[in-house]
Amino acid sequence: MSRGKKLTKAEKQRRREQRERQVDHEVLGLHRDIEDLSRSDTAALNLAGPCEDRLADLQIDADLIEATLQLWRRAAPDHPLTTTLDQLAAEYRRHHEVLSGLATQLMSNSQPASEDEVHRIEPTALEKTAIATAILGADMGRDIPF
Repeated sequence: MSRGKKLTKAEKQRRREQRERQVDHEVLGLHRDIEDLSRSDTAALNLAGPCEDRLADLQIDADLIEATLQLWRRAAPDHPLTTTLDQLAAEYRRHHEVLSGLATQLMSNSQPASEDEVHRIEPTALEKTAIATAILGADMGRDIPF
């Protein structure tokens, strides 16, 4: 098998610089993300998104669980699975209600009446690393210098 043509020094240098620019771009984006999560309005907005995504996923799952529950209630109302499905459906409704309320609160917090209402905090290096790890994953986040 052929491994292809060897790269020239100039091509290797160009690729190395391209990788470095990519890493710099990712680090810059990470610093922006940390800055956003350090402001009350943008942190609330950024975290409302995952709540909304989870609510949509919950609704799909809840619809399937409810349809299955109706099947089992009709065909085998005394079966232990019917009881378990009933409990599962109730837990999904509770979870949906709680997340829906939190998403509403987050959206409210993301729209301050004035810039004076925006609270800003300065994260420590350890907190920045924790955020980087949460965003990039355990292997990458710890390697970013703050």
